[in-house]
Amino acid sequence: MQVFLPYEQGTVQRAKSAAEAWATLKSVYAAQSTARQMQLKQEMNLLVKGPGETLKDITRATDLRDQLLSAGYEVREVEVVLSVLNGLPENYALIRTVLEQKQDLRLCSSRSRICACSSTVLIIA
Repeated sequence: MQVFLPYEQGTVQRAKSAAEAWATLKSVYAAQSTARQMQLKQEMNLLVKGPGETLKDITRATDLRDQLLSAGYEVREVEVVLSVLNGLPENYALIRTVLEQKQDLRLCSSRSRICACSSTVLIIA
């Protein structure tokens, strides 16, 4: 049974003890995890909505949150909602302002309000 991947074996063989090998492997994977967390967080912060893309982008923000959580980065629901609101086009300014004033931002209720506003915005535009 092979415990390590081929590219990990060199690291393990060079270690002077099992503790040193595990510490080295931990630091390598922690760096990768941190880099992944930063990439996902940046992607969430840069969400930009276009006409008709609102529901897709809300779903993408939710997926990014799930990926961040699985990478060990705690993301509050309000952070996801604020990222979505920040990415909304200018013609969503009213719904953005209304939702930003709420004390308890929830993704589910915000999603339904944004989608309802989306159909109105598309009709007006």
